Amino acid sequence: MIPIVSIVGKSDSGKTTLVEKLIKEFTHRGYGVASVKHDVHDFEIDREGKDSWRHKKAGATTTIISSPHKVAVVSDTQRDLRLAELRERFITTEDLILSEGYYRDRHPKIEVSQNDNPEELLAINDPSLIAVVSKSPMELSVPWFNLNDTKGIADFIETTFLTTSSPHTAESHAEDLSSDGAPHTITGVILAGGKSIRMGRNKALVEIHGQRIIDRTVALFQRMFGQVILVTNEPLAYAYLDAEIVVDLIPNRGSLIGIYTGLFYSSYPRSFVVACDMPLLNSRVIEYMIRVSPHYDVVIPHLNDGFHPLHALYSKRCMKFIEKITNEDNLKITSFFNTVKVREVTPEEIIPLDPPLSSFFNINTPEDLEGLPGLR
Repeated sequence: MIPIVSIVGKSDSGKTTLVEKLIKEFTHRGYGVASVKHDVHDFEIDREGKDSWRHKKAGATTTIISSPHKVAVVSDTQRDLRLAELRERFITTEDLILSEGYYRDRHPKIEVSQNDNPEELLAINDPSLIAVVSKSPMELSVPWFNLNDTKGIADFIETTFLTTSSPHTAESHAEDLSSDGAPHTITGVILAGGKSIRMGRNKALVEIHGQRIIDRTVALFQRMFGQVILVTNEPLAYAYLDAEIVVDLIPNRGSLIGIYTGLFYSSYPRSFVVACDMPLLNSRVIEYMIRVSPHYDVVIPHLNDGFHPLHALYSKRCMKFIEKITNEDNLKITSFFNTVKVREVTPEEIIPLDPPLSSFFNINTPEDLEGLPGLR
């Protein structure tokens, strides 16, 4: 997944200058960089009277201008596309995406300011803010950089997003792929928004047999799914992962909003959602749930201890019903199930694939960790 870093700030703050300097710096370091500029107004990049302009005026919804050295696409849209959608459609070979603007998008952002007062920052209360760039130091909970410290800012981005300690395995995992050998056109969503109070430390970063739980889950999802999203309110803690990092659209509202956030950013109609503290996920169980999912909005295990909504598949159609119950201040995940088509997966279906049902084991306390069944 190509990482996205948004450079945001008020008008005339120096966003464009910083993006320009960073592009030059990363290009010098050998990285391929894509840039995206957000324009809240309409714009024209073609000139009246040119052939391509005439094609568009005649009614073409997409016009492509191609030459031996560059390609331009002018395409009509019905709404403001999110950065993840633009990446999915147009950016496939670069190492990094730098966007200018997109203040309301929830990708990691660096704010540029000509004002040294933290209270004047646009994103001061935004959990996706990862750094601030200004003339003079500010007392902040995120790193600060001087406006002229392009190398330092680039080092920070490179270390945070472009240097990974957990590269993909090159082994073949046929059981993790769709029937044609490709990852499923489904998004894998990992929720990592809990406070881990009972555990006393971040559960997702707990190591088991030398591997963090979150690393294990991301590696599995990368093999199985066409897109991997991690929903968290601590984006810097997970920036090293090869996954799309987003924050809850409504902070501190629990797992239901985490599911909604994952569906919102998903590029596919369906998403498989899990919690970050489940170290024994079983690809065979997940594959079975995917196979029975057509024509259903929710596919969820219903075991002797009840539903398991954080090991379940959801369609984007669920979003409007989640919105309805959250507007009523109801954050119970199963509350909207009576308004959508639900497929319950029984113990009789799962036990042949996972006899001890260890897929659903999660770690909430140190005692849970000590009682962890042996890894497969």
